[in-house]
Amino acid sequence: MAGQTVDVRGLSVEDQALALGGGFGTVFDTVGTALTIDLGMRLLGKGGTFVNVAVHDEPIPFNFLRLGSERRMVTSCNFEVGDYPRALAWLESGVFRVREWITPVRLPDLPGRFAETVGAAQKGVFKMVVDPWS
Repeated sequence: MAGQTVDVRGLSVEDQALALGGGFGTVFDTVGTALTIDLGMRLLGKGGTFVNVAVHDEPIPFNFLRLGSERRMVTSCNFEVGDYPRALAWLESGVFRVREWITPVRLPDLPGRFAETVGAAQKGVFKMVVDPWS
């Protein structure tokens, strides 16, 4: 599935799961809602790992049968407010160089840039940053 794009807009959760296939070794959920967690767990293969990147402080119903077949769910660390001053100090001091990673894009150029990168074998972009004021 890597390198492919599947448009699931307008499809029910069941049809989304069918369109995407399933049996994935790892699923990353960057939204963290009941709907996306359930869909991600449906797509996870036996022995797979579901990584919830968007952890929220709210109750979410969960079907624990989705964890059968040696599946597991883990979370990934999100930034905390106290992390930002340290990260900014490292950037200002030059400990980390990130300017080479960033590709600035003007808002009017955005549709064309997406066409260049989505589905392309060589994207040529690591981090695209949209600057709506340039």
